[in-house]
Amino acid sequence: MINGKKIMAAVLTCAMLASVSACTNKGNPDDIIDAADSFAKNVAALNAGKMLKQMEEIDDDKAESIKNKLAMSDMSDDEKTVKQAIAATISYEVNEDSVEFDGDEATCDVVFTMVDYADVIGDLSGSADDFTSAISDADADKEYEVTFTFVKDGDEWIVGEDSLDELSGLYSFINYELSLGAAGGDILEMIQRTSWWLSDEGTYTNAEYIELDLWFTENPGIDVYYEVYQGSSLIYTSNPETFSTSYFEAVYGEEQGAALTEGKIPAGTYGIKIYEAGNGTLLADETCTVEVSSTESSASSATGDSDTYQLLNPSFANIKELGWWDYGIEEADGSEHGTMASEGIYCSDTETIAFSVELNEAGPAIYFAYYFIPEGGDASAVDYANPTFAQTIESTSYQDGSIYYDIDYTPDTMAVGTYILVVAADQASVSSPYITAACQVIAQSSAEFMDN
Repeated sequence: MINGKKIMAAVLTCAMLASVSACTNKGNPDDIIDAADSFAKNVAALNAGKMLKQMEEIDDDKAESIKNKLAMSDMSDDEKTVKQAIAATISYEVNEDSVEFDGDEATCDVVFTMVDYADVIGDLSGSADDFTSAISDADADKEYEVTFTFVKDGDEWIVGEDSLDELSGLYSFINYELSLGAAGGDILEMIQRTSWWLSDEGTYTNAEYIELDLWFTENPGIDVYYEVYQGSSLIYTSNPETFSTSYFEAVYGEEQGAALTEGKIPAGTYGIKIYEAGNGTLLADETCTVEVSSTESSASSATGDSDTYQLLNPSFANIKELGWWDYGIEEADGSEHGTMASEGIYCSDTETIAFSVELNEAGPAIYFAYYFIPEGGDASAVDYANPTFAQTIESTSYQDGSIYYDIDYTPDTMAVGTYILVVAADQASVSSPYITAACQVIAQSSAEFMDN
């Protein structure tokens, strides 16, 4: 006989269990609202560290990329100032009615509001102050609705990794290109120095190209172009280029349309003028002399000697050019500048002395040795069997297609004195070197040099 009371009890028990289960799966909307509000607050503040602490664990490389992006660590100070002004306009509101649960997952919508920067500064060109003023005076706003996903982690709700994809629109301002310059006076104050690369104090002999380098105390984040003159005649005008480092290379050679004679720049007086593209401010105006000789070569040629090196065996590799290299240094505030007072003369705050050999094609392995002579020491007393630093290296190919021997020395302490360099096939061949060179480290710091 069927027991109707037991069946009814079983039905009621199942219904109660289903009800309890439904309540358990649903969760408390207030917990999600609080988590969304806390996360959105850090999103608006661009606080990557706190954002990542509220999220499920993600790949280390991805986490580091997020930190660098939100810190804007690869920007110039001016660009960073403008982008931070945009970020300061971000506000948010959590849509409390949007909370939904699905087992151990939940979602919640948040509406972010910020200045419509593309509308406000889209056609603007000027200094950082011009941009930040326009942003602070703007009335136009834009909304970004995002849906954050939350996952259960013990008793807490944490943000799911896919929520990061929701922020691409909001954070697009970080990659927004600015026509950013500075007032003429501000830019001119940032100029550190100019130098004719691989010249003898502004004189080239048998040069394949000439190059005027313009150094700033930091990356100015501006567009520039340059003009090249032979005598008083304008012979070349470059296209605008954007600064990507703290210095700019204004080059004139075959690639720029120079009519070479037997592969050399014709003799004469040449001038290069560098301008800010935005407002035409003249940043540099320098002249150099080019000489052509059948018996001499210059530092910008692949053969011959200079005051700082001798190329004793030009055939050991297919050499394009060679000379002492300045890596420069980065200060604690992020600014960069050079540390070479002139060709082969390094200041005391130099971190690395470097001799650079550019090749037309990959070359054989080479051995190099540096020897140190203290200030006032006797060069004739150098023991070439006991170098201060020595290494065997291969040529290095870079992504832009260039190939170099990077002959670098980075001591724990850069001592003042003379450093002699010998480049040879191997250690046993030091007495028959390919290249010999010498540079000096002086007691004066680069800051003192630039001030004088």
